[in-house]
Amino acid sequence: MSTAQQIVLSLLNDPPSEWSVATWSCFSIPLVSLAALLGIYLRSLHIGNRIPGPPSDSLLSGNYPEYRRKAGANRNVSAFYEWLHEKYGPVARYWLGPSSLWISFSDPAAVKDVLQNAAERPPMMKQLLQFLGEDNQTFKKQEFARPHRTVLLQHLASPKALLRLGAVARSVAEKTAAAWSVYAEQGLKVDLSAELTAAAAEVMTQGLFGEPFERLSAEDKEGFVKHLAVAADGATKWSTKVVTPFWNSGYRAAAQSSTRSPAACSRTAAPGTSPT
Repeated sequence: MSTAQQIVLSLLNDPPSEWSVATWSCFSIPLVSLAALLGIYLRSLHIGNRIPGPPSDSLLSGNYPEYRRKAGANRNVSAFYEWLHEKYGPVARYWLGPSSLWISFSDPAAVKDVLQNAAERPPMMKQLLQFLGEDNQTFKKQEFARPHRTVLLQHLASPKALLRLGAVARSVAEKTAAAWSVYAEQGLKVDLSAELTAAAAEVMTQGLFGEPFERLSAEDKEGFVKHLAVAADGATKWSTKVVTPFWNSGYRAAAQSSTRSPAACSRTAAPGTSPT
């Protein structure tokens, strides 16, 4: 008879008391929680070890202190990304907490692969365009969403809208990749910030409103570009989060791109509709 069978028989012959069951439950729950957190951390560590990047300042803060120092008082993180890629190459990673692992791309070829892969999976494209991401406060907290809900958010609530967004994103990604190939042939430098801002604006306007970006008024174009610049957190490089942070709300707040949609979204909507 195996050890497991002996344990089962002993429990059947002598059932544990309610007190012992409660004791073991209270003891096992923290262990299971600790094991789950350890699993998340080890998974993040495994991914992070495969990509070059700076060592963490500490287990809990990661590279967040250096991130803040480079950003400075005006919170412009361009300096951090420039330092990161100058030292660690075109694809580099950094930590904003024990499991908040970020990967930054400064190579147009790598960014092109990210865009094309994301376009094949609409939910991933939604997350990649961080101002539409699940971690945005507009989607995460209903009490915040109610006063700021716009026509844009109503469109995103529909599964059909997400599929349409994915189809448009695929088309825009292919168009952007083709343009970058021409730039490479001509020896021109690619401005990732400007290119990705334009691509994201095209996805927004076509996917949600059926209106090409070029047809918008100058005022609406300016509103979208400003909003997307905030969404990129002022960075000149492109980042995508690959591990969901869990430890500290401060790290999540640093990763969030924006907290509301611009008025341009409402003005671009079909006539007769208005924000709720």
